[in-house]
Amino acid sequence: MGYGRRSLHASHSAPPPELSRNRFELAREHPHARLRPSAQLTLLAAVAALTAAATAAFGWDAGFHLYLPGLLPLVFLSPNESRPLRSASAAWIAGAYLALHAWLHAQPPRLALDDDTVQVVATANIVCCFLVWGGLAYGHARAVGATRAALERMASEDALTGMPNRRWMDATLAAVEGRRRSDNVPDSALILCDIDHFKAINDRFGHAAGDAALRAVAATIRKSLRAGDQVARWGGEEFLVLLERTDEAEARRVAERIRKAVAEQPVTLGGSKQALSLTLGLALARPDEPVAVSLTRADDALYRGKANGRNQVAFAA
Repeated sequence: MGYGRRSLHASHSAPPPELSRNRFELAREHPHARLRPSAQLTLLAAVAALTAAATAAFGWDAGFHLYLPGLLPLVFLSPNESRPLRSASAAWIAGAYLALHAWLHAQPPRLALDDDTVQVVATANIVCCFLVWGGLAYGHARAVGATRAALERMASEDALTGMPNRRWMDATLAAVEGRRRSDNVPDSALILCDIDHFKAINDRFGHAAGDAALRAVAATIRKSLRAGDQVARWGGEEFLVLLERTDEAEARRVAERIRKAVAEQPVTLGGSKQALSLTLGLALARPDEPVAVSLTRADDALYRGKANGRNQVAFAA
């Protein structure tokens, strides 16, 4: 749930296309998870043939048959296969193993080896199988970890500006509110920033120029903050800055520094340099005041700054 008056009315932009894809689709695109179905079928057939040949040559006790069921993790961990193909591959492996067992389990080897050599070969095969299984498990864990990281990043990052998004800031504000209540931490401040005349930018130069303006302003805001300050794209042309452990005088200085930096940094739009400006609503969080109330006061101050001519910092009473 969002905070502040605009959280009830502001429409959220559509999520980036990546968010509509599930984790299995993302896993398919991970470089460690790619294996074409035709290549996988070829691998299954090759391993089966080599397993049968080696088992026939050296006997069942030499352990070459272990490589065939060792393919099952490859089948089930691969994200490329459809469920029917995965089931068919697993059934094929099981059938091939049973056929191999029925054919060669009781047959004497074609190449006679002494017991010690057979034991060494069997041990080596067991070690190799575990190395293969471990490698498959490690690769799968890496693919899953990369997919999870990508999903977490997409869930908390604004695709256009690269800033944290509203979802992330909501969670951060909730954590700050919890710390204020439990630890009695010093004051914090909220700065709601809105690009002036943003609709006119879109109307005059097009939405691509509007996107460029958003990215430029986002970068300028970030450069204007102190270490430890937090900022997120709040929605549309708005950005929300969180200043923890900050008194009124310092909060005013940070807000004014943001406003001045944006005003002094023209952006190329439509082939020409265009000056941009921000109106900022600044609210100092009061003791025991819910974050939602502080945000509403910052929002009211922002509207007042817009009404008074824009390009200014308006402080919430």
